Amino acid sequence: MSPLNNKHTFERFVVGPSNQLAHAASIAVAMQPAKKYNPLFIYSGYGLGKTHLLHAIGLLTASIHPEFVIQYVTGEEFMNELFNAIRYDLIPKFREKYSKIDFLLFDDIHYLAGKERTQEEFWRIFRSLHDSEKQIVIASDKFTNDISNLEERLRAHFEWGLIIDIQPPEMETRLAIIKNKIQENNISISDKISNYIARHVKSNIGELEGFLGLVNSYSSLTGREINLDLIKEVLKIAKLDKTRLTRFHSRMFSVIRRKRLRKERYPR
Repeated sequence: MSPLNNKHTFERFVVGPSNQLAHAASIAVAMQPAKKYNPLFIYSGYGLGKTHLLHAIGLLTASIHPEFVIQYVTGEEFMNELFNAIRYDLIPKFREKYSKIDFLLFDDIHYLAGKERTQEEFWRIFRSLHDSEKQIVIASDKFTNDISNLEERLRAHFEWGLIIDIQPPEMETRLAIIKNKIQENNISISDKISNYIARHVKSNIGELEGFLGLVNSYSSLTGREINLDLIKEVLKIAKLDKTRLTRFHSRMFSVIRRKRLRKERYPR
């Protein structure tokens, strides 16, 4: 299963009105596992920090309770692990592994939608851990009632604890994220440009951080200073309101390559 990411700490999580309740609940379950909010169910759209919080919970819990068996797993990883257990007749071993967990961090629970056998096994694990007073934290990109083809007993169990959401970051939080990111990566960007980026890239934190990385790459590859003209050019290429940054990355290098070819063909 995926190890905890040491970069995803509470110290590096930028707190604002859009996520402060989820942040506070996450610290509470890490400090006092199975004493409050069990399970803790965090949901939000893509790139708003729920996975970061899961890792932060695991890291803080591990520092307080080094004896704990802490398991972080995604819905896809869980399903693949179960598939292999069924295929190779290892279901008893699979169940034994999860029965020894002290703290379960389950990401992307929505991935189990419509997968009856996978939901059945997760329900078994959930009940076993909860009955043994082990902490469970679950993340999803949807509210429990909006996950289609999810068993009602699972939906009901999720409501035993606390269900909390993370909203898209407001202007002040976006600006704080930008300032943290440029400090971490030694990127030279003025306050004026930071404000401009915060006003124009606002869908989610992941996209904002990705955009800053691409701006830095664009500046380095072209040898240009990061100014307002460069930011506007990168925004125009990205078309962030219509195109995801994963597609933009290849487009950016394509533009740089074309510009270099023109310079080689028509030297000054």
